[in-house]
Amino acid sequence: VERTRLQAALVQAQSARLDAEVAEQTARDALLLLLGRQPGEPISPGTDVGEVPVLDIDVAKAVDVALSQNLDVAVSRRTLELAELEAKNARHGLLPSLAATASVGSGSQVGRALDEDGNVLDEGGQSFPQGGAGDALGNLFSDPLPTYSVGGTFSVPLGNRSARGSRERAELSVQQRQSELLELERSIASQVQQQVRRLESARQKVDLADANQRLAEETLAAEEALAEAGRSIQKDVLEARTEVDRTRAEAAKSRTDYRQAQVELLRLQGQLTERVP
Repeated sequence: VERTRLQAALVQAQSARLDAEVAEQTARDALLLLLGRQPGEPISPGTDVGEVPVLDIDVAKAVDVALSQNLDVAVSRRTLELAELEAKNARHGLLPSLAATASVGSGSQVGRALDEDGNVLDEGGQSFPQGGAGDALGNLFSDPLPTYSVGGTFSVPLGNRSARGSRERAELSVQQRQSELLELERSIASQVQQQVRRLESARQKVDLADANQRLAEETLAAEEALAEAGRSIQKDVLEARTEVDRTRAEAAKSRTDYRQAQVELLRLQGQLTERVP
């Protein structure tokens, strides 16, 4: 009977090993794809899981950090600022407008006229030879004089349905962005609180997994002593060894879960860097 039970346990262990190999290969390929590499390439962890530190996290402060540094919240706030600026510009279409123009130049006040002989004609039609008194009189009034001109157009919109529609759309966009920002802030705050609880729970699970591993190792030592004394069968020893392996795997997984919870909290707070936390 014991031999049959051992053979059945061996079959189950082989089946579990195949499932574990498939799961390991799937996780490996998924990680390689995230790294931009080809599936099937050899890969190994660059750092160990390490020991889990004891953290005393203030939930309120953690939420404040997330709301001030979270990337999604920062983008949403910037979008709201742009919507408010567009709404302010849209209101200008309903205001009166004034357009002003100004020009500055110079020109001659009196020009000189010449007859068929090339003499200078004055205002009365009397001709004077060039270089004489007429020419001097003409040069007196031919100097350029400055000219100025200023104009303006004042317009008042009447009705202006297009501008009113643009203003209403811009104000509606501001309200929508405000609602999205508030909803995002509530969501981030809730996620941070939940992640802090997960982190604390993962820390407790690490302690429990370590305690289970110690108990399993003590049980294995006792079963081996009983087997040597002839008071226990090998099946009990094998089961105790299997339990030790299982508790070791659980202890490693609990530390991995803790690291994942810690990384997710740092991501929500906008503090995730390449440095290992």
